[in-house]
Amino acid sequence: MKLAILSDIHGNWEAFSAVLEFLDKEKVDKIIILGDIVGYGADPNLCVKKAKEVAEVNLIGNHDAAVVGLTSLEEFNPFAKEACIWTSKVLDSESGNIYWMCGMRIGSLGRSANRYASLGIHIKR
Repeated sequence: MKLAILSDIHGNWEAFSAVLEFLDKEKVDKIIILGDIVGYGADPNLCVKKAKEVAEVNLIGNHDAAVVGLTSLEEFNPFAKEACIWTSKVLDSESGNIYWMCGMRIGSLGRSANRYASLGIHIKR
C-alpha cells in the first residue's frame, strides 16, 4: 500500500493541486494530512474542500484551529495572525468548510519541539 503524508498546505492551492496530481500518477492508496490546511495562502476553501475529498485522515493544525476560533492567536507572529484573521473571514460556511473544521477536536499533545502541538482528527469512513 502506498501512503502519502502531507502537511502545511496553508491554503496554497497551486502547490496542493500539483502534489495531488503527482500522487495520482504515483497511484497512492491513502492520503493523511497532518494539519494546517489553511493559514497563509489565498485559496483556503479550495484546499479544505479537496482535503475533505481526498484524505483518509485529516489532523488539525494550529492555523486551522485558530481560523475557526478553537485556539488563541496570541502567540502567532503578526503575519500568521493577520493571515488567520483574513482566512476566518473568507472560509466558506455554505460549503460546510468552516463547520467541518470546527468538528476537528483538539487534544493537547503536551510540550514538544512544537509548542503549538495539537491534535484533532477527521477519519473518512
